[in-house]
Amino acid sequence: MHYDTLIFNGTVITLNPAFDIIEDGVVGIKNGKIAIVEPRKGDIAAYSVDDRVDAKGGLILPGLVNTHVHLPMSLFRGLADDLPLAEWLNEHIFPAEQRYITPSAIRTGTRLSCLEMLLSGTTTCCDGYFHENAVAEAVLETGIRAVLAQGVIDFPAPGVPDPAGNVKAASDYVARWKNVSELITPSIFCHSPYTCSADTLTRAKEAAAGAGVRPAAGARRRLDEGHVDLIDVGPLVAIHLDTDEVLVEKRRRDGILERLPLHHMAPVAGRISD
Repeated sequence: MHYDTLIFNGTVITLNPAFDIIEDGVVGIKNGKIAIVEPRKGDIAAYSVDDRVDAKGGLILPGLVNTHVHLPMSLFRGLADDLPLAEWLNEHIFPAEQRYITPSAIRTGTRLSCLEMLLSGTTTCCDGYFHENAVAEAVLETGIRAVLAQGVIDFPAPGVPDPAGNVKAASDYVARWKNVSELITPSIFCHSPYTCSADTLTRAKEAAAGAGVRPAAGARRRLDEGHVDLIDVGPLVAIHLDTDEVLVEKRRRDGILERLPLHHMAPVAGRISD
């Protein structure tokens, strides 16, 4: 078989069901898809290939997956650090979003985040934010694979000044981007239990089900720094992290679990137990 690209001279971390590790492996790519993953067979020159990539003894492994990101927020990096969550959100992030977040800013921040992820080996991400049409347009330019969810909150947000239209705006976004590209999976993202009512969470879940996409929700600390609220609106996943527990996982039906203790600790004042 002829390959477009052959990666060789490295240790292949397969992540197949047996978690096989191939000490001297090759990965062949044909028509944009992985065609072979196997131990090297003889001289590399014997492989029929257009382009050979020497891994120089490094690791050859699948792309990393960032399961929780807000791509445009790279623009706010360093704006406010080491603050309690309520102060961080209400006094810094939410006002900055209302003032600066436009479709143009969204595209710039998204391109920056995608560039940083690709340079670090991340090839797939799950994003939730506002003006998600602009996010999707920028992501599509980069070639990264992504689940991109329009954010839903119960107060005025960038692109959705009337919160009564939050779920409809998300549904319209999903309808626009569903089946546009195999690299982009649209979704609906509820920010958190303290910015979305139970009714909003339920309506968002129903809208996602009607569109045939998975809903997403942020399950994080309350603003009073207590433990996280567990969401009970269907196949959603919650992460429970309080001062006495490192991580408690909860999985519902066919939900997908993200394990992000460091992410959820980032804006929180306090400690984590040994």
